[in-house]
Order: sequence, then structure tokens, then C-alpha cells
Amino acid sequence: MKDQITFDLRQAEILSAQGKFYQANKLLKKCYRQKKNFRINYLLFSNFLALKDYSMAVATAEEYLTAYVADNDYLKQLFLAMGKAALFLKMRKLFIYFEQYMNQSEKSLFRRMIDQAEKQANQQFTSLCQSQSKKISFWPVPAQRQLVEKILHLPLADFLVLSKRIMAMRTVHPLVKSELLDNLRALKIQTKYNLSFLNGKNIMVIPSELHDFKNSKLRKQFAVYFSHFSDQQLANLQKKEVFLKLQLLYPFEDRIAKFDHNWLAIFLGKKDELAEKDQKDWCLLLETYLSEWNI
Repeated sequence: MKDQITFDLRQAEILSAQGKFYQANKLLKKCYRQKKNFRINYLLFSNFLALKDYSMAVATAEEYLTAYVADNDYLKQLFLAMGKAALFLKMRKLFIYFEQYMNQSEKSLFRRMIDQAEKQANQQFTSLCQSQSKKISFWPVPAQRQLVEKILHLPLADFLVLSKRIMAMRTVHPLVKSELLDNLRALKIQTKYNLSFLNGKNIMVIPSELHDFKNSKLRKQFAVYFSHFSDQQLANLQKKEVFLKLQLLYPFEDRIAKFDHNWLAIFLGKKDELAEKDQKDWCLLLETYLSEWNI
């Protein structure tokens, strides 16, 4: 197999040199499936760049992200691909994560690359998102989710404006707001946001001060609980439901809920096992929002 991979890689390089990128792409994908390493990953990444499939180039590079970040030339190519794919927020989050390891010259270089990429953003697409965001509260949940996916491809300044607008809307689904809030947190945004919470209350939050949902105390406790199930297929189904309902409560899940029998019944929709009215109300509310999300 090793000899075959070596042969296919040589053929792919010859085809790429001849400008036959589609044929080269097939061979490189085949090689990568058989043997994953950085060399083949980079060849495939470069091939996607040549094909102008920038989203796939970024997705490929992310499998060996530390290798790209460790070399400025590789990182510059990755940033260019991200810019072309309109992944401006992803560029910024990556920069924030690795900024502490950069010298001043490197910081200036990659900040300029981010700024230049955002200046080339599609203004027609931005205007469309701005217009649609004003109507999102009247849309069904699937359409809300689709719009948020678009908004995540906006430059930072536009993303901040639209996020602030959407977070304050009562009828936008909580998991849509959670997605926006998580991105604001990762971007370390220190501005106050008015969050219309699922219980109808308006609460001011500062994204940079919030915890990562993956580090939620309750999420970790329930993960351990389900890991002890003998039937892991059932455990995974129930865990998914519990995690989604926990996320509906983000960023206040650790204050509102508890790791106990009653809240497990609430998260699993077992209303008959609940005695208190407020417990049944939470159960119904979370079940309703999850049903809307899973349509």
C-alpha cells in the first residue's frame, strides 16, 4: 500500500503541475483516506485552493491546525483561504487563541490580513443579512437557523450589530441566541448585550465574562452520569436531549438547574415524575423549545 500511495502522490503532483486539479483532487483524497499525515493534508489543502474551494481548504487544514499555526507561511495561506471563504469570525477567533504566542510583527501582519479580508466582504450579502435580521423574529425556527449560519460569515462589525438586535428579540429561538452568544464569548466581546431569555426576562450579559458551555459544571456531571450506563445507545440519546435542554438555559444553566433526580426528569420530559408546579413548567417549556428545534 505504501508504494501505491507514493505512486498516487507523484501522479497527483504531476497532474497539479499540468493544471489538472480535479483529477489530482481525486488521487489526493484517496491517499488521504488511506494515510493521514500533514504532507498529504497540505497537498490536499493546496489543491482545494487551486480549485477555489476555500471552505473545503479550511476544513482540511483544521485537521492539522497546530501544524499550520506553527509556520507563518502555512498560517498566511490558511488565513487567505478563510478570508476567501468569508470565515472572518473564525479568523479572529484563531488569532485570539494564538495571539499570545506571536511577536509584535506577527500580530500586526495577521491583523492586517483580517482587516483586508473583511474589506473585501460581499456588500450585497451583508445588506441581505441586515434586512433579513429585522424579520427573523417572525420566521419559523429552521429559517432562523439558516439566517444565523449566514450571519456567521459577516465581518465582525456587522456581526456585532446583528447579534445585538437578534439577542433582544423575544421570539427568536434560545438555541439560535446561544449560538450567537457563544461566538461573542469566543471573540471576547466586552460590550453589554440585552438577552431576551427563554423565561421572558431581559437580562444584561457581557459575553467575554461567560463560560464556555462545554465547560458547564452540570454538563460535565451529566456526561459522567451517562457514561456509567450499560446501554450506551440509550445513554447517548438521552445525553443528547439533556445537553440540548441544558443549552437552552445557557448561560444560566448552572444557576437554574441542579444535578438531581428532579432536574433529570425535567430534562428527559418525564412530567409524571414531577410534583412541583415550577418543575412541570420548566419541563413543558424546555420540551416545547426542543420540539421546535428538532422540526
